[in-house]
Amino acid sequence: MKNSAYWKQRFEQLEAATNKNAASTFNIIQEQYLAAEKEIERQISTWYQRFAKNNQISMAEARKLLTSGELAEFKWDVKEFIKYGEQNALNPIWMKELENASARFHISRLEALKLETQQTIEKLFGGQLDEVDKLLKKTYLQNYYHTAYEIQKGWNIGWDIAAIDERTVEKLISKPWATDGKNFSDRIWSNKAALIDEVQKQLTRTIMLGKEPDDAIKAIAAKMKTSQGQAGRLVMTESAYFASQSQKDAFNALDVEKFEIVATLDSHTSEICRELDGHVEDMKNYEPGVTAPPFHPWCRTTTVPYFEDNYGERAARGADGKTYYVPSNMKYNDWKETFVDGGSKDGLQEVTGSGKIKLPINTDSEVYKKLGEEHYNALHDILNEAPEKQKVVWQKLENDLTVKSATSKVHPCCHGTQGIEMDVARDAKGTSYSKPYQTTFHEFGHNIDYIANKKFGNGLSIQPFSYTYQDNIFGKTLEKEINDRVDALAAKMKADFKAHADDFEWLHKNGYISDWNYDFFKKYGSWVGGKPKFSKSMAYSAIEKEVKELTMVVNANLSDILEGATKGKIQCGFGHGKSYWSQAEHKLSTEAFAEMFDSSVCNTVQFEAIKKYFPESCKIFEEILDAILKG
Repeated sequence: MKNSAYWKQRFEQLEAATNKNAASTFNIIQEQYLAAEKEIERQISTWYQRFAKNNQISMAEARKLLTSGELAEFKWDVKEFIKYGEQNALNPIWMKELENASARFHISRLEALKLETQQTIEKLFGGQLDEVDKLLKKTYLQNYYHTAYEIQKGWNIGWDIAAIDERTVEKLISKPWATDGKNFSDRIWSNKAALIDEVQKQLTRTIMLGKEPDDAIKAIAAKMKTSQGQAGRLVMTESAYFASQSQKDAFNALDVEKFEIVATLDSHTSEICRELDGHVEDMKNYEPGVTAPPFHPWCRTTTVPYFEDNYGERAARGADGKTYYVPSNMKYNDWKETFVDGGSKDGLQEVTGSGKIKLPINTDSEVYKKLGEEHYNALHDILNEAPEKQKVVWQKLENDLTVKSATSKVHPCCHGTQGIEMDVARDAKGTSYSKPYQTTFHEFGHNIDYIANKKFGNGLSIQPFSYTYQDNIFGKTLEKEINDRVDALAAKMKADFKAHADDFEWLHKNGYISDWNYDFFKKYGSWVGGKPKFSKSMAYSAIEKEVKELTMVVNANLSDILEGATKGKIQCGFGHGKSYWSQAEHKLSTEAFAEMFDSSVCNTVQFEAIKKYFPESCKIFEEILDAILKG
């Protein structure tokens, strides 16, 4: 299961894409407004040139009936208007008005101008309705499918999603959602009626006052700008609503139980969105416009699925039907073709009824060819019981894993991307400090680490991915965690030591003096080297003692990491040796990655022991696996 940051990043990107599509539609509508404004300006100017003297015309002149020639010309224009309407499905009520006008023998100059400008506005809003209709259908469908894609990709499992037919989408976007009971179409027609009324009133006032046409053109331009702003508000808000509605429907279809509100936080973020950012709510309470965005016009807030469970647990969700592993690098178009459009699922892994992904036998891999069927199948069986994330990392990189030798008698090692070298048959028996094949997984852990850096890291360095990841945050955190632990323990021990400095029985019992010093004191009544003093090394020794009390099969990997993270100050009986850790800076990160990989795959008690001492580092180990899956 991806972490919270992953979901926020992916769904913020979805919201940004939705916002971009809406903004693109609004740009088109703005161009339509500009064109309509210029057309109305032309119509007014032409009209004044026909009928006015010195660029002015009286109301009496404006109300004069058109002459027979002018009327014929007007009727020809109206027929052109009607033809355009039939081809572009303009408002049928307006079409009827035009037909009535074309049948009349008497019409005033002013009425002719009003009809002409109204035709331009009808065309403008007809185009606006088309653009918004296309946008909302696109927003709902794309956001629904992309939401399902991101969730299945984040879970790494997928199953068939029912395609949504166009009639369903038409019904959805036609349904009013605001308290005024209007849908987007109603709002567009309301805005149109208001603009027509304003334009026609302005034309009448201008003529009544005997003003020049520029006055009418300027006033109408201002009203067009206001209407344009209303159009922008409608486009962005309606788009945000149906994006939110589509997420709700997709979340419900995929059994998401909770959602989190994520606001775009910047200087433009509203107070309500700032307050709601990070709020988690049950899906039963998801209501766009109320408990989910949009919370206000031009709202950019989105929602993300909220999960409390661990990676891979959701695999059981599809056990009653056909559920498949979704590779992290699967592209959206391939996913849609496979899980929405009914495409072939050849090559995809089916998730088993237990909810676990079962890895396919990869006979083409070098691992299979070099290790042989017996050892490969043994590794395969162990992997199938391993955590899902480690399992998927293995599958993703299996064709890149290399084996220099599987029968070598040298000490087990990995030559970076060149492959592992060891005696795999010997490792199959296990040891006093490792489970069967654990060392093999350790060396493959190194191989994975180096291959990941070559494929997804800087690609130029021979350093491992665990070292290059976020400027070696892994190695730095390992060192910090143990140093903080030692410092805290040392502070407590120093206080205890001071309180019992003269009680040699207590000092010995609690490990502050050695058995040898204790025996010497009891025999001779004096300390070796004078009275004992507190030293930070006592804290290191206390941790050593604690770890040594565990069996080697439990503490081996922890022992090695402790040795590396303290540069040999803690040595619990198993490790590479103090000199090893001074050879290169990446040693700690690469060894710790391999130790965590092999123990998490086949020796969980060892991994739990590491977690106890290095909880934050183990989280970063998981992040590194996520980065490999994402790469």
